[in-house]
Amino acid sequence: VRTGVCDAAACDAALVHFCQLVVAAGGLSGLTRVIGGGSSQSYCDLATDISAGLPLGKTTSWASWVLPIWLLMPFLQLVQVCLWPLHLLKARTRQMVSRFYRPFYEKWDESPAGVAAFESQVLARVCALEAMTSDTKQRPLANRGGA
Repeated sequence: VRTGVCDAAACDAALVHFCQLVVAAGGLSGLTRVIGGGSSQSYCDLATDISAGLPLGKTTSWASWVLPIWLLMPFLQLVQVCLWPLHLLKARTRQMVSRFYRPFYEKWDESPAGVAAFESQVLARVCALEAMTSDTKQRPLANRGGA
């Protein structure tokens, strides 16, 4: 909010939508399935790329706040060179990611029919939650028997 990306109301709305997705998907297992498009392989690939890129991403974020703009690009080029060996650990990172998330995706039905059924169920739940949210926005709290 303070960086100017959005205001507090937009941040609240985004968080509500994200939480509705988590609830509609049935928790972390469902959320990872939504993110992976129903494929455990796709999810592991994405989680591995995120994990492998985290050191450079965090360094870039930190540097953009601390360093003057004229020094930022040379510093980041140096960091890329220094962190390059982490690329060699990508296979090991994938094994760790797969082992960590396996309990969440081992029960998925990854057949086309299973994916379609899951997606339609999540979509129906999200729509129901959105309808509840829009209904509560229209009625003031005092009219709902609240305190």
